[in-house]
Amino acid sequence: MTKYHALIPARGGSKRIVNKNLKKIKGKSLIEWTIEFALKQELISNIYLSTDIKIDFNVDPKLILVNRPKNLLDSSATLIDVINYVIHNQNLNYDDNLLILLPTAPLRVSSDLTLARKNFEEINRTKTLISVSVHTHPPELSWTLEKNNKLEPFINKSKDKFFSQKQRYPQRYFFDECIILDKVSSWLVKDRSLFGKSPLAQITPSIRAQPIDYPIHYEICKKFFPPFDERRQVLEW
Repeated sequence: MTKYHALIPARGGSKRIVNKNLKKIKGKSLIEWTIEFALKQELISNIYLSTDIKIDFNVDPKLILVNRPKNLLDSSATLIDVINYVIHNQNLNYDDNLLILLPTAPLRVSSDLTLARKNFEEINRTKTLISVSVHTHPPELSWTLEKNNKLEPFINKSKDKFFSQKQRYPQRYFFDECIILDKVSSWLVKDRSLFGKSPLAQITPSIRAQPIDYPIHYEICKKFFPPFDERRQVLEW
């Protein structure tokens, strides 16, 4: 039987929110909550924490600290680079599965992982599974701000073809950072993107799809923490 491992990538530097991964909710940092979430999941065999941050955490045989080399410490290093390094550094079995748990999604719940495993195995682990949520604003109605406060369409289409009614656009989805799951061997495919090719979607309810990227997202997560697991009808913590 193949195993499920978790990788928690937590780089110290961040631009929009200083020390983002160390921001606290209910007295614990985002890293600590993510570690605790992973530790209580019976499905997960080993948890690999890839970080350059000095933190104190309870020793657990499932939790393995993987120090980042210098070439993976700056913002030019991609998550794929980190994943590849951990796989090779820890000699992971290529037929096992690797789950990516980003600390910036503190509103994930246990049933997200249970459902992810079910969906992933139903397709015989042939595609990357990612969690997504409904995009509330069509990208076609987004703009870039140029010099002198001049607006230009974000998507290069003529302005006269823009629909002013949002309901006329097809539903879009965005990656909510709760879950990325794939086989270990699939993570090593040359030139793959983070999401693989034609990934499988798992829908996260919008109220919990609040990845922390800007200060407003942090405030929202603080308000809705601990998250309510709507599938099990219980609070996560």
